[in-house]
Amino acid sequence: MRCLLVVNPVAGAGRAVAAAPGVAAVLRAAGWETTSACSADMEDAKRLAAEAASESRAVIVLGGDGTASQVAPMVSEHGGVLGVLPGGRGNDFVRALGWPTDPLRAVRRMVCAEPLATDLGWAGEHPFLTVASVGFDSKVIEEAARLPKWLGRGVYAAAALRCLKSWRHVDFHLTLDGAPSQVSGWTVAASNGGVYGGGMRIAPDAGLDDGLLDVVTLSKSSRAHMLLGMPKVFFGAHLSDPIFSLQRAQQLQIRSEAPLVLYAAGEPAGELPARIWVQAGAVRVLR
Repeated sequence: MRCLLVVNPVAGAGRAVAAAPGVAAVLRAAGWETTSACSADMEDAKRLAAEAASESRAVIVLGGDGTASQVAPMVSEHGGVLGVLPGGRGNDFVRALGWPTDPLRAVRRMVCAEPLATDLGWAGEHPFLTVASVGFDSKVIEEAARLPKWLGRGVYAAAALRCLKSWRHVDFHLTLDGAPSQVSGWTVAASNGGVYGGGMRIAPDAGLDDGLLDVVTLSKSSRAHMLLGMPKVFFGAHLSDPIFSLQRAQQLQIRSEAPLVLYAAGEPAGELPARIWVQAGAVRVLR
């Protein structure tokens, strides 16, 4: 197979750059004709991916979930193949695949994988392979950006603890495939891959190729209840708690009275109101 290894030089505080030579060596040892390129920014990563896919080269992203999600539509448009390797802080799409979060171990899995049709989520015009969420999650992501990068995946847990004290519950107005509902509470998360926040399995049974979003809402509770239940999300054991609700839909429309920013794969995707939907089987992903 011919491939382009797209490396995000700022992902994971340089983790992707450090891993790139070893990853390329594994690809070549497996017989893949490999070229590597560091992207200057997100637009450059998208351009590199489009060019490679148009030349029938697989696009292998070594970076974070945001980079992989932004590149996916470019690969889809040209009928290409996408591979995703862990090089960021969260690496949640790789976790959803069930792969190791060590880049060298993950690439050894990837060279044996098959390109399979995979759904792509959209939050407005922002694509995501993992999760789009809003509410308490929005505040956590914003706070995590202010914390030191050496915290790694623990940055999200640290940010959540900081945000708990000041949080005020929000009234969310939802429409799932035309059916209206309302929830007052913490968060609404629309899941494609089902994993976000550095390993939180918010929708543990989410399918990457079922053409549906797993929409999880977290309704009102005390801060103590939230704090005690938070660790369960990392194991996908939280859905037995009645403050969590799970529904599946192809499309979600969401608004709130409070001004909130929606995040998709950890990247800002605009303020509410918003439309979130799934493009079934949009991109072939090595998995």
